[in-house]
Amino acid sequence: MNAPLPAALMSGADYRESLHRYTPNVFVDGCRIDSVADEAAFQPGINAIALTYDYARRAEYEPLMTAVQHTSGKRVNRLSHINTSSGDLLNKLEAVRLVCQETGCAQRYLTHDALNAIAQVSARIDDARGSTEHTARFHEYLHRVQDQDLTLGVAMTDAKGDRSRRPHEQANVDSYLHVVERNARGIVISGTKAIVTGAPYVHELLVMPCRNMGKEDANPAIPYEQRIETARFIEDLTAGYQGGWYSVISLHGGGSPAAMKQEIWRNYPVGSKVELVERILERGIAADGSPAAAPHDPGRAITKNRQPGKCCDTSCTTPGQPVMVDLPVSLRA
Repeated sequence: MNAPLPAALMSGADYRESLHRYTPNVFVDGCRIDSVADEAAFQPGINAIALTYDYARRAEYEPLMTAVQHTSGKRVNRLSHINTSSGDLLNKLEAVRLVCQETGCAQRYLTHDALNAIAQVSARIDDARGSTEHTARFHEYLHRVQDQDLTLGVAMTDAKGDRSRRPHEQANVDSYLHVVERNARGIVISGTKAIVTGAPYVHELLVMPCRNMGKEDANPAIPYEQRIETARFIEDLTAGYQGGWYSVISLHGGGSPAAMKQEIWRNYPVGSKVELVERILERGIAADGSPAAAPHDPGRAITKNRQPGKCCDTSCTTPGQPVMVDLPVSLRA
């Protein structure tokens, strides 16, 4: 098997600098923002996305935070990668957890969800029509996003207006995104999208539907002719099916308490999660606002369990096997 082509991955600093090349019209509290990269109100979100870039360049996180895109042979950020196995699904979930341990919200996972949804729909359209047109166009776009290491926002929620009426029945046509012009370059759209996570500080926006469209809603439906599933929901179900212990941790599934305990202990990095809780407590988030009183003991069995998905210390490898990494260095260090 040929080695993957080297990654052209941005750092967090590169991402911040890239935002200076964009000039979106953004207002905060009624005031126009001159530079989204330097606006204090946006720094938590910018920092969260920047971390997804920095972690992908750290050797200890590379197996989790990057993946080889099968259509190009290039190593890309996990959050712009198209899944091809159950291992990819699990690794994406764990990558998000890794980032969220430091940021609270990864934000960039929306790039992954939207791209995987479009990949599925493009393939289904082509399959129904006996063509490869839509998939080829999607791959051209996908490879540009990956080569430039972009972060995409997802504009999904329409304003909706009178929610008792269908899109074509709205008094204000801009309550739903709709087509206003068709030309040689494609279509021109108009309308309102709301609650778009990270909109001011992403590189591009993907416009997605928030409801099924009928024939009467022809113009609103043009950008999305077949139904688009929510990729994240499918992803979680698949992950839960492929790994029973993930259904316990991620989807809060049920089962025999004894079996659940055994599967969690054997397959989930319990020791890392214990350290995570202790790190949070060290930040003063205990019930009384003080750090945890119990001293950290690395010799405890519960913190020595660092072999997720393995039945022994060395384990074995299989195609698509999930990857897990240790937590970021504790504040104790």
